[in-house]
Amino acid sequence: MATNAPPNPGETPSLRARSRAAGLAPDPDDPGDGSDLLPLLRGEGRPDRDALFWHYPNYAFHRSNRLGSAVRVGRYKLLEFFDDDSVELYDLEKDLGETTNLADEQPQRAAEMRARLKAWREASGAKLPRPKSP
Repeated sequence: MATNAPPNPGETPSLRARSRAAGLAPDPDDPGDGSDLLPLLRGEGRPDRDALFWHYPNYAFHRSNRLGSAVRVGRYKLLEFFDDDSVELYDLEKDLGETTNLADEQPQRAAEMRARLKAWREASGAKLPRPKSP
């Protein structure tokens, strides 16, 4: 199984990609990182992979986010949370607002996507959060 591991586990759009989206010429000295999804957002093609991955092991400045990872394959998106080892599965074609968790209804799909997410994290060297010290 190919994991298509990106060089940056966070997959944050690079300054190069953001510059292009704004219609600016990118800095020629910027090597770029992440993936340029601009052609996809413009409807000019398909991604060069069958899955997109996210990894967020850090708290944001407001500290109200949950730490975890996610994978989108086709119409389905799986979220895995590190605080309680739970998953949520959504069919984005039917539920773009992610209101109906299908993980209990489709346990095999959830397990397959979770295994793929774990393999991607391992292949990309993504770090997991450390437990809080007492």
